Amino acid sequence: MQTRRTLQKLDSIAFWLKHDYERIQRFYQLDVEYIDFSYSIPQPTDTQPTGTSEIGSLLLGNSANPANNHLDALFRLKKVEFNGRIICPLSYSGGKEYTDKIAQVGHRLFGDSFEPLRSYVEKSKYYDLLDDLDAAYFYHRRQQAGGTVRYFLSRGKPVFLHPASPLLPYYRDLGVPTLYSADEFDMRLEIAPEQARTSISALQNLFSEEAKRERYRNLLTYGTPASTAHTGAESCN
Repeated sequence: MQTRRTLQKLDSIAFWLKHDYERIQRFYQLDVEYIDFSYSIPQPTDTQPTGTSEIGSLLLGNSANPANNHLDALFRLKKVEFNGRIICPLSYSGGKEYTDKIAQVGHRLFGDSFEPLRSYVEKSKYYDLLDDLDAAYFYHRRQQAGGTVRYFLSRGKPVFLHPASPLLPYYRDLGVPTLYSADEFDMRLEIAPEQARTSISALQNLFSEEAKRERYRNLLTYGTPASTAHTGAESCN
């Protein structure tokens, strides 16, 4: 009740994923406006779309938070006989008992191919590590790992998400072809250079300097006569 009373005092919600705004609006019965807004995130500037003929390595999850559903993801990957390298960040947002369990199961199922990251990795080295991987696999049911999802897509690499993830319809509506449901995972998946190029272009447009300036203008001029609605999808057109 306190949360609802607090939210009902708001005039607007500024966020980059309209699906989450709509869920909050319905759940708390709010009458608030939506402002498309996001902070800047690192975007590759030297991307050359090459495509891929197989998935030999992937990032699993983005933290030790149980919302990653690590165990479900690991067993699903084992079921489809994935035999490549798995990098699994477990350095924050989870307790020791949980991270120990994930590391134990990961090693039992995949042996030395499962590499848990249990210590902080310096930022530039972490991005270098991501660049070495073929794909990303996130099994959150809710929006999470948004920045990392964007990074892989902006490299033209395949990203696999839980079928219930709100990021699936978001990026599909933007015409990003290298985004898949986890149900579609196949280590023999082929990404043609043109598919990679399309994903890279969509992400570059979505998070271009002009698109970011437009979002800040919308936020800072909200409530003024000159303010107009703007959505992430429009910035890709």
